[in-house]
Amino acid sequence: MYIRDYLKILRRQWRLVATLALLCLAAAMLWTMLTPSVFESQLQLFVTVQEKGNTSNAYEGGLLAQQRAKSYAQMAQGRAVATDVVRQMGLHQRPEDLQAQIRADVPIDTVLINLSVRGSSPDRARAIADAVGRQLIRLVDQLEAPAGATTTVTLRSVKPAEALSEPVWPRRTVNLTVGLLLGLALGFGGAFVRESLDTRIRDGDDLEEFGLPVLGVIPGDPAGGRATVEEVLASPRQLEAVRHLRTNLRHIGAKQEMRSLVITSSLRGEGRSSVAVSLAVAVATTDRVILVDADLSRPRLADYLGLSNEVGLSSVLTGQATLEEALQGWRSVLLVLTAGPALPYGTELLTGEGMRHFIKQLESLADLVILDAPAILPVTDGVALPAVTSATLMVVRSGRVRKEQLKEAMDRLRLIEARVLGAVLNVHA
Repeated sequence: MYIRDYLKILRRQWRLVATLALLCLAAAMLWTMLTPSVFESQLQLFVTVQEKGNTSNAYEGGLLAQQRAKSYAQMAQGRAVATDVVRQMGLHQRPEDLQAQIRADVPIDTVLINLSVRGSSPDRARAIADAVGRQLIRLVDQLEAPAGATTTVTLRSVKPAEALSEPVWPRRTVNLTVGLLLGLALGFGGAFVRESLDTRIRDGDDLEEFGLPVLGVIPGDPAGGRATVEEVLASPRQLEAVRHLRTNLRHIGAKQEMRSLVITSSLRGEGRSSVAVSLAVAVATTDRVILVDADLSRPRLADYLGLSNEVGLSSVLTGQATLEEALQGWRSVLLVLTAGPALPYGTELLTGEGMRHFIKQLESLADLVILDAPAILPVTDGVALPAVTSATLMVVRSGRVRKEQLKEAMDRLRLIEARVLGAVLNVHA
């Protein structure tokens, strides 16, 4: 996949990505708000060694102080100090729990002890830190100078306990950042999974996978797919899209003769009748056009254009009426041949040489014959007309037909060697 493919997926699935990102961010924010805050207080102790007794020089004294500092750091985190602090301050917690709140470390090559104590509030953390420092100093004095003996090692505070105003836990900025990044990761992953599972046709790039050039893109109509012909023809966006389609078809027709054009689709409800009418009206401004409703099982043009369906294509093909009797004018713009009365054997009427000769007869009366044909997959009528006409135009509704359905429809058209010019991407039904 190329970068543009990833960007296309994100463009299609941006709502999923945004939703998961916001949900994870909200969850991180809620967790941060509900988690009890923990504050930290820090103080610093200093180990000194007097040059007496077996401490003969400053160097040896420094080494001794460093060794003692490491031992005292361990003592600060021990049970003895925690027990004394709990008893002295009257804390309602076990010494083991307080031990978990105390941390002590000795920077390398120093005689300093950095103590940090955590609590539920800044004041509590500072008070406990002070108590830990005092108890550790007292315990060191007892160990280094038992029974009133003179000590050579002393421990004193050089930096009083200071509490941080901001909690060290939960870390709000980190939590929100992690929540957002996790949401984006889940969103991106979900978008790619959803895209791989969703095989619906969305745009022109999907159509090009089947070798179908996009000859036109029809935007949404004013009524969300239920607009009347008057509303469609009154929409500037609709008119411009249909004119663009007409221009492309004329360019193709200039290279290879095209006297009859079948408008079909893979499934019902993809908007082929609307496209057929709009295209017929656009072409009729300069050429003679006959519009034929060739869907004998579910005719639409009569109701769509407000015409009678008592006499139509079925009447002419069965010899019950002549072509001249069946043709109807629509607003002095174009001639329309409606489907006529429904017949149980309509499929047989659309196949064979008889239909081919009838198409030739229609072509002799107009510059272009446009046939609104049945959908290809639901009925066998769908592949009857493309076999006897000059060209076929596929109407594909964005977000409705799946790639496997379009492939099956195209396979049927290729089997009868139909000349498929391209597709019209219909973003509404």
